[in-house]
Amino acid sequence: VLDLGGCFVIVNTRELHVIRAARLSFRLAGIILASAALAGGPGSTTGAFLKLPSGARAIAMGEAYAAGGDDIQALGWNPAGLAGVKKREFTFMHSEWVQDIRYESVAYAQPMTNFITVAGGVDFMFSGDIRGTAFGDMARGLAEGPENVPYATLAKSFSASNVVLTAGAAVDVSGMRWIAIPSVQAGMNVRALLQKIADQSANGAVVDVGARWGPTFAPNLTLALVGQNLGPSINSKGTPITMRLGAAYRLLDRNLLLDLDYYQPVDNYGRISAGAEYWYRNMLAIRGGYGFQHEADLNKLDTNGLEGLTLGCGFRYQMVQVDYAFRTEGFLGAAHRMSLTFKF
Repeated sequence: VLDLGGCFVIVNTRELHVIRAARLSFRLAGIILASAALAGGPGSTTGAFLKLPSGARAIAMGEAYAAGGDDIQALGWNPAGLAGVKKREFTFMHSEWVQDIRYESVAYAQPMTNFITVAGGVDFMFSGDIRGTAFGDMARGLAEGPENVPYATLAKSFSASNVVLTAGAAVDVSGMRWIAIPSVQAGMNVRALLQKIADQSANGAVVDVGARWGPTFAPNLTLALVGQNLGPSINSKGTPITMRLGAAYRLLDRNLLLDLDYYQPVDNYGRISAGAEYWYRNMLAIRGGYGFQHEADLNKLDTNGLEGLTLGCGFRYQMVQVDYAFRTEGFLGAAHRMSLTFKF
């Protein structure tokens, strides 16, 4: 029996182990949050591409997906959500990002047993040709910036690209006979990063770990904890470690999903994201969300607070699902993403 502010809730012994594990997890989360205060701020880590979101469904919901994600798109948000995949799933995402940058993603998930799911994916971003520039006075240009110092455009252009290879697996612990714990799912990703700009390149590897828990005393509630991009430094710079805390709640015969995430990168301010999804007759989905970030974020300049707004929709028929997401990117403009998913 747990005393929750005067309300007594009866839980079983196995669920008590979950609660104890949750306490330890939140302590570890506190360590990650504390490390954010010690980081050098934006630009102090490498592999920023690892932080870019994928999956039109998740993005349309305000990028709040740690607890509510239970399909192939969970691979990029919380690998524990892969345990919710009941059929084989294949998804492809195309993104028209800012400044003509292209972002493509493919992923596949396959249930192996009643409680184990494996998945893999590839994310690719290409900048296209970028014209090189140079300051006439390099020292002054670096010190004062291009807005104050004349610079020249070079004849030679260059490009930048990033590739991430992901292998993930999830287990539904409640389905394991020998250590069954109600409504607990856990997952892990191993990700390899290949990045190149002009003639310079760098490679590295990171790990994502995540867990989801649906307490028996609140059957429509799901809680989540995720640590992403955990790994050694790349080219003497740390990886962009991030932490997510999530909560999701389902209503109206599970047709309405409300999701709330707290996202904390080690090299920047934290963000609270809220999103919602409603399915009409299990065929048409309407989605929306918003991300709230610290006012010091430069993306808030001259945007009237619209830089965190996301909207989207989805349609599914038999084995095919199509999702669309629109996201404002502050003064950089807007981005459009489209996902095509097959479940078979």
